[in-house]
Amino acid sequence: SSYINVCNPSVLNISGNITVCCWCKFTTSQINTMLVTRWGTVVSYFLGISYLSANKLFFSIRVSGVSKVASSANTYNDNNWYFVAGEFDGSNVLLKIFNTAGTLLEGITGDATSGPISTPTQEVDIGSYGDAIHSGKFIGTIAEAKVFTSALTTTQLEIVMRRGNCGILPVFDMPLFGVQSPEPDWSGNNNHGTLTGTSIADHPPGISIWNKPRIVRKTTSSFTAKMRRTLGQRVGSRSGG
Repeated sequence: SSYINVCNPSVLNISGNITVCCWCKFTTSQINTMLVTRWGTVVSYFLGISYLSANKLFFSIRVSGVSKVASSANTYNDNNWYFVAGEFDGSNVLLKIFNTAGTLLEGITGDATSGPISTPTQEVDIGSYGDAIHSGKFIGTIAEAKVFTSALTTTQLEIVMRRGNCGILPVFDMPLFGVQSPEPDWSGNNNHGTLTGTSIADHPPGISIWNKPRIVRKTTSSFTAKMRRTLGQRVGSRSGG
C-alpha cells in the first residue's frame, strides 16, 4: 500500500527521447502495477508490470491517444533484483532488463513511433499510478528511480545501474531510501517525493548507497547544499585508499 508522490514537476514533462529506469524485486503475482509512472486519467509514460500479462515488465508511452509499448517475453516474480529501463529513442519504444551481474537478459524493441510523447497534467508517482486514488500499487521493492531526457545505450545503462556517471545527467534521480519523507531527488532539480505508507525501497546487493547514509532532513533551499557536502566528504574519505 506504499507509494511515493512527486507531484507535477515540469522538468518531467518529456515529449522526446526518454529513459525511465529503476531496480525492482517482487514475488507476488500481479498485473497492471507501477514502478515509475506519469500515468492515470491523463497519460504520458509508465514503467511497471504489464496490464496485458501478469508479472511481465513493461514500458509504455502515449502518442496521440494511442499507447505504444514494449513488453518482456519472460516473467520476473522470482524475488530476484532486476534493473529495468524503458526508453523511447525517437523511432521505437525499447525495454532493457539486466540482472545484478550486469548481464542484459532481454533487449526488446517494441512499437515503432516518432512521437511526441503526450504531455500530461498527471502527477508522477513511484510504486503507483499518479491518479487521484494512487491505484495500481506495486507489490515489491524498488530502488534507484531515474529519468533521463536521452535514450541511453546499453553500455551507458550498465554504468548507471552501478550508480556510475555515464556522461549524461538524469533530470530526476531518487535513490529511494524508502523509510523517510521527503525522499530526496539527487538530480539537483529538488523534486523530492512524499512517502505514503512505510517503505517501498531496499537496494540490491552491491548497489546500496554507502550503506544508506543518514540523511539530515532540511528544507528544500538547504537540502541540495547539505547533500553536496555529504557526498564530498564521503568521496574524499574514500580517496587514497
